[in-house]
Amino acid sequence: MFELFVNRFQKSICGINIFDLKFESEPNVCKRVNFEIKYLFYSNRADWIQLDFLLKLTCEGIFGSDFSLSAKDLNVFLRSWQEGKTNKNLKRFDFILRRRIDMLQVLKGCKGELMDPRTTQIKYRDKEDEFSWGVHIKRNDGRLAVIEIVGHDSDSDSDDEDEDLTLDQKYLKALEIWNSGDENYSCYQNKFNFYIDDEL
Repeated sequence: MFELFVNRFQKSICGINIFDLKFESEPNVCKRVNFEIKYLFYSNRADWIQLDFLLKLTCEGIFGSDFSLSAKDLNVFLRSWQEGKTNKNLKRFDFILRRRIDMLQVLKGCKGELMDPRTTQIKYRDKEDEFSWGVHIKRNDGRLAVIEIVGHDSDSDSDDEDEDLTLDQKYLKALEIWNSGDENYSCYQNKFNFYIDDEL
């Protein structure tokens, strides 16, 4: 039934919430929506969502969990947004992935700049939450977005040492690694937060 709805419905709607969706056929039958969603798309089981479907969404907010997108998929999504090709109205994109992915691979080629947590804090979710570790990326029209970074990982055993560092020292160390392009460093997380603030 959902396949028929997505493929045949042609009116503009404000939002859509999808709960516990199970497909009788293959999930990739829903590669796009044929109608406009103005504000909100949410799915609590989003493993059926493919990159093509995501790129066709025109709403301001995309939310959900259990996404099965890869780092390569998200890299294509971000670069398409930067080039102004897709998702032009997007302001928030928050979701939980089925598996952890390397955010450095997600941001590869996006010319991101590491936020300085000593001077920058981003508030979101109606100003209830805030974060200070993230990466700025820029669209071709100058619009800035922030990708939240919630953790890091590497081949070295330095996590215990980092606990004793001050905020200044942590930032300078992270900045050095970020600018070095060290392929032995990675930043794995299963949460993806993309946020645009009109004040940025």
